[in-house]
Amino acid sequence: MSTIIDLNRVIEKTTLSRRVIYNYVEAGTFPAPIKVGARRIAFVEAEVDAWIEKRIADSRANQAHEVAA
Repeated sequence: MSTIIDLNRVIEKTTLSRRVIYNYVEAGTFPAPIKVGARRIAFVEAEVDAWIEKRIADSRANQAHEVAA
């Protein structure tokens, strides 16, 4: 079962601003929100968590590459 979270929780988890999150969504580099009501959106927590984990992995890989060079 998937858990959905509101934008404030996404901001907390990612430390990104609202504008940056929506810029990333528009660029296709962040999970898009889902519509949960007439005027309400939410994000799938597992997708946000996967995005965070990928950012960490990419950062670690880049750091290792920089150290080896």
